[in-house]
Amino acid sequence: KVNLLRYHPSANNVLASTSSDNTVKVWDVEAGQEMSTFEGMHDLCQDLVWDYKGDNYATSCKDKAVRFVDARAAKVSNKISQAHDGIKGVKVVYMGESGKVLTTGHSRASGRE
Repeated sequence: KVNLLRYHPSANNVLASTSSDNTVKVWDVEAGQEMSTFEGMHDLCQDLVWDYKGDNYATSCKDKAVRFVDARAAKVSNKISQAHDGIKGVKVVYMGESGKVLTTGHSRASGRE
């Protein structure tokens, strides 16, 4: 089952998808072929966002981790082990060309962070 779809910000016909098998796949839509598969998530993916240039993407998962993945190599380049303490979903946003990332989530007491 596919959970999220995100088009590449600069390449035509490139799409990233997440699914309930805890993978992220990058697709060439025109050719209908898979370009890469990232299998490093240990739980359901809650958010997927490309960086400004589309070289990397970030995922947030139910395991509370935010992973930064090299899109071509399908390997984790960096990781925040516990972005927020709460059980609700974590959202990720790249801050334009700066390369900085903003995450939103909840504390253990369900307060927004």
